[in-house]
Amino acid sequence: MKEIDKEIDNSGINEEEHFKSQSRKQEHIFLDSIVIFLTFFLTMVTLGVIFLNILKTSYGDFIIAMAVSSSLTSKCINFLQKQHILPKRNF
Repeated sequence: MKEIDKEIDNSGINEEEHFKSQSRKQEHIFLDSIVIFLTFFLTMVTLGVIFLNILKTSYGDFIIAMAVSSSLTSKCINFLQKQHILPKRNF
């Protein structure tokens, strides 16, 4: 009887630890997603501004510069994920 009570108590602790670890994992997934999004956005804007300065064009061509920088940024993020610098998360 005492062994059964110990098993019940231990299973309750394990469920509680499991719940805590799951919530930590979800928190890490959320933070990783924010890091990847901010990295993507800031790199895209930076590259867009650099392309505008190099090309000496008006802001009408900003969309084209952003498309090119978006492509380069996604390739950079994929490379960083393969090198295990950034976590692998998909949007």
